[in-house]
Amino acid sequence: MGELLTRDLLLAQGWTHSGIRRAIRRNTLRMLWRTIYTDEPPGPPWVEYERMVRAAATVGGWGVLSHQSAAVLWGLPLQRPDYSRVHTTIDERHKGGLVSGRRHVHPRSLPAEDVVTLDGLAVTSLARTAVDLALAGTYEQALAVFDGARLVPRFPSAGDRPTVPLDDLVRVIDGLGRRTGRETMLRALADSVECSESVGESWSRADDRVEAARAAPAADPGRGWADLLPGLPVGTTGRRVRRGR
Repeated sequence: MGELLTRDLLLAQGWTHSGIRRAIRRNTLRMLWRTIYTDEPPGPPWVEYERMVRAAATVGGWGVLSHQSAAVLWGLPLQRPDYSRVHTTIDERHKGGLVSGRRHVHPRSLPAEDVVTLDGLAVTSLARTAVDLALAGTYEQALAVFDGARLVPRFPSAGDRPTVPLDDLVRVIDGLGRRTGRETMLRALADSVECSESVGESWSRADDRVEAARAAPAADPGRGWADLLPGLPVGTTGRRVRRGR
């Protein structure tokens, strides 16, 4: 990713404030976030986004990195990601929500087990990151992120992203309670697998599911999702789901 250069570090190395401004005008130095710079050339959008996320986390404040900002650090696959804002989560008891030009702060329950340290930065756990993204996205986006989180590599290596057990995802979902997007998320979780190795593969499977749902008879409004995950509280009736057939 290249070294992140703080203003204090540059000044300690002999730079001046005017010298920093001149370097920015000449494009030999770029500001990633307030007081954080890089001398690396611009990269692809996802690389630039990760640099911005790390720069914002270096400045700190506003909770822990979450949603797509945590996902890019975990290497989770994202479908149609939005790279415009750094996302963080702050415990909802603080009531600190905020949406600005470059920052989105989400106020919601944040138990200690959902926060980890990754590359020296405080981020939501892999399971929590996947669930947050699934709640915020479409069915297709939720399926892609759950497939990525649950992936068991065919040829494991030391650098692989950890595989998230299904039970961990269920625990996080139960802890968050009723949220907007919950039923879409639960459908995606029920359709997720451990062997989808790309966003394209997940998207193709999602497209097949959506087309099948359109062709299916209308659901009985008195019943919930009968074939989702055993034990998950879902569906239109709020009953617990029986084991799939």
